[in-house]
Amino acid sequence: MRSVVETDALVVRTVAYGEADVIATFVTETHGKLSAIVRGARKSKRRAQGALEPFHTVRVSFEDRGGDLVTIREARVVRVRAGMLASLPALEAGGLALRWLRHLVPARHP
Repeated sequence: MRSVVETDALVVRTVAYGEADVIATFVTETHGKLSAIVRGARKSKRRAQGALEPFHTVRVSFEDRGGDLVTIREARVVRVRAGMLASLPALEAGGLALRWLRHLVPARHP
């Protein structure tokens, strides 16, 4: 089963994968926690347009084939939380919150 979904998501974590890809973890209101592969994200600046930084809210379009990973087709920033980057205590608290989200929110549970 193959479906394309578009939704807002909070970027929780990104990890380099292979030479050019990135595995990103998102939390969405409608689909819960999702792990996604973003093909060519580290090679192309147009592909994700800097939208994969933690703390940002992004509008993602992904292809879901029912496996563990969805495939990101497009991601664009909807809300930047730049104020967090200016304050070390805020950055530390935000990082802790994202870590809790990553470990406590079940995968694919809205």
